[in-house]
Amino acid sequence: MTDRNSSSDLAKIGLWFVLSATITGSAILAVNATDKVRALHGELQAAIAAHDEQMKEQSRLLLERSARVALPEVEQVATEQLGMKFPATAMRLEQ
Repeated sequence: MTDRNSSSDLAKIGLWFVLSATITGSAILAVNATDKVRALHGELQAAIAAHDEQMKEQSRLLLERSARVALPEVEQVATEQLGMKFPATAMRLEQ
């Protein structure tokens, strides 16, 4: 009878060992996955910040380009359609 109990006890100890190892392994994998998600989230935030900076730069460049394109057009309308011309001399008015 003691042989049977001893065998049963060994089986229980083995089962507990396997369960403990499985739970510990799962916990380690969960921690690693969480760490990877945290690192990827940091990379995502950096990419979003870089994207926002590039969008600001693009907006600034588009505005600058439209301003440069508009100046010659305004000058052409002023000289051709309105008959305006630049004065030969310019004076500064002071108060």
